[in-house]
Amino acid sequence: MRHALYLVIAIVLFLTAAGNGCTTIEEQEAGHFEKAKLFIAQKKYNEAVLELKNVIQLNPENDAARLTLGKTYMEMGEFLLSVQTYDAAVRQDPENLEAHLILGQVLLTAKNTLNARKAAKTVLEKQPDNIDALLLLAGVQEQEKNPSGAIETLKSAIVFHPKMVRARLFLAHLYESTGERASAAQTYLEAISVVPTAPAPYIKLMRLYGNDGQSDKVDGVLNQLIAESDGYDSELLELARSFESPETDDIAERIYRYAVSAAPAEATLPLISLGNFYVRKGDKEKAMASFQQALKINSKDVDVLANIAHLDMGMGNMDAAEATVRKALAIDPDHVLANYTKGVIAFSGKDFVEAGDRFDHVIKNSPEGPMAYYYKALCFLESDVMSGSDSDLFRAAAGYTDDADAWVKKQAEEYLLKAVDLSPGLLLARLALAELYLGDRNLSDARLQIDEIFNRAPDNRHALLLQGALKILQKDFSGAEAVCKKALEKDPQDSRWLTRLGVVYALMERPEDALSVCRKALDLNPRQFGTLQLMLDLYLGSRDFKAASSLCETYREKLKGDPTAEAIIDNMTGKVYLAQGFQELAAQSFQKAVAVAPTFLSPRMTIARLLLVAGRHDEAISELEEILKINKNYLPACMALGDIYYAKGNKKQAEKYYRTVLKIEAGYGPAANNLAYILSKYDNKVAEALSLAQTAVNKQPNDANARDTLGWIHYRMGNIYKASVEIEKSLEINPNSAYANYHMGLICYKNKEFNKARAYFLKTLEINPDFEEAEETRAMLDM
Repeated sequence: MRHALYLVIAIVLFLTAAGNGCTTIEEQEAGHFEKAKLFIAQKKYNEAVLELKNVIQLNPENDAARLTLGKTYMEMGEFLLSVQTYDAAVRQDPENLEAHLILGQVLLTAKNTLNARKAAKTVLEKQPDNIDALLLLAGVQEQEKNPSGAIETLKSAIVFHPKMVRARLFLAHLYESTGERASAAQTYLEAISVVPTAPAPYIKLMRLYGNDGQSDKVDGVLNQLIAESDGYDSELLELARSFESPETDDIAERIYRYAVSAAPAEATLPLISLGNFYVRKGDKEKAMASFQQALKINSKDVDVLANIAHLDMGMGNMDAAEATVRKALAIDPDHVLANYTKGVIAFSGKDFVEAGDRFDHVIKNSPEGPMAYYYKALCFLESDVMSGSDSDLFRAAAGYTDDADAWVKKQAEEYLLKAVDLSPGLLLARLALAELYLGDRNLSDARLQIDEIFNRAPDNRHALLLQGALKILQKDFSGAEAVCKKALEKDPQDSRWLTRLGVVYALMERPEDALSVCRKALDLNPRQFGTLQLMLDLYLGSRDFKAASSLCETYREKLKGDPTAEAIIDNMTGKVYLAQGFQELAAQSFQKAVAVAPTFLSPRMTIARLLLVAGRHDEAISELEEILKINKNYLPACMALGDIYYAKGNKKQAEKYYRTVLKIEAGYGPAANNLAYILSKYDNKVAEALSLAQTAVNKQPNDANARDTLGWIHYRMGNIYKASVEIEKSLEINPNSAYANYHMGLICYKNKEFNKARAYFLKTLEINPDFEEAEETRAMLDM
């Protein structure tokens, strides 16, 4: 009796406790499951796994938890654990068809084809019309290299589920893989007719037509997509990228724009992709507009900020780029593009240590990007101080290399080789390697790089210069001839190699042989104007004006009716007249070339030069301004306008055009030099002038004017010693510079070396009694 009483009391106490807040097994199970779902949403998969295991421990029959655990393992990339989990779910409940299906899909992904087939068949035995099982079976048959069987399975699936777009897409894919492209196109069209609002069939069909070169059909499908679908698919961006080419850029742009309009309101990626499309097209204003629109959606999107900074940097807006990239790095210090942009900004500012650190960061987080290796190499080559990591500097200091300079070059070489390994077509890296090897007289490796560049870019001017340097160092013209002939043995009809052989013969001073192979090249391709120019140069070099004129007439007749060719030959004819001193006839030929091809800039530039020589400055300015209307980024015209306005005494206009040049090509030496001189002499902006002058010297170390400008700015800043060093170098290069002699006279005067100063001032006036500072120079001679 006492025992029964105790049992009743225990039951009552338990029930009372439960009623006062203690959780049941079911409540604990539900709580763990909810936590797991929350962790999955936050992509905290390890925490989610622990919670799901708690659920299964509390209730081994919870199929939903097992399936969720399997999916979580898939998200983590743990395929084996995923398979084991789904297999356990199947064993726990053999009637759970969803578990069989998911297990089959995982097995198919892991290419466990046999067991994937078993899973599909298990479901189809119970549900012959199960669409997921039919798709799984078709996937199995594709892996079994049985496309015809897969096609029949998918046709059955479509009979059961005529509105199912996935089945039609898979079927069209199989038709494509078997070469039945017309059937594939028809299947995509059927998918579109079934569900006109789904974007995927349109995308697949446009890709098919694009790969077949049927751009007109692509345009029609795109119009239908825009009219009937409002759906977004991230594959749109990849599709648009595939259409980027001069012939189909308009299609690419429309796809990007559709993606922007169809994407969720909070999506920034389509706008970023559209902006980068415009960057690649060279339309920086539209690119910036796209990025700014994305920024309005999310002002803290680090991808948007990094792209804006990168574009600002490319446009020469370094201060804006610096400010924006700082914001991006504050949000994500490891962001690859932000670090890369920061590195390039630092590099352009000659802060090679900061730049090197940034490129190290990029390489660590994105080791497959070749440009970071390229710039890292330049940091070594350009810096006066080794800019490697602390450990690298320690190795050098500890004696792991005998020669610090050689070590720096070796580090640069390793980074450049890595860049080339990642991107064999990165000619910038190959050019830098060739220069490095030539500087070290490593002629064999230099030649390998130069040959590779010519293989990839036969007309690369920089490589041609390096090749010339290599030939001079090797004194092996016959070896170069042998290389050309070997290439011609493989393809005697390759007119490019015939032209290269002509160049070699010209360098060997064998003009007749050069002319002979050039004629063969032109017989194969009369429009090879570089070859024609080489022949023309040879005739002009020997002052055989009759042959030069005859050559122009011959090819004008051969290419009659081709406006571009006629304009080029008129331009060449003008050069022949110029070489003979017939300026009026030359001008007429250049004008004729412009009349035929108004956007042909070379004859326009020559016309401007002839006008300048004739003292018709205003007409020359008008001609150059016309050139800039055709191409606002044409550097030679901008540079010429800067020079003309400087000569006319209009320093503000000169400054404007020099700054434009530097926006077109950051660090362009002549513009940097001239602008530096203007800023230091007339605007008293010596700090900016110093940076520009140093850039000019770095770009043109053997340019007397650049050295003189840098020395003059040091003088203005009171650093007489540095001024003296630079101007002495200038005078070594060009002893007859009136400006450098005048500036050296001022330095000597400052150093109280009055006799030396007087000698320099006298020489200045001997060189040019009317130069800009002549009056001040005469005044100094009265000292």
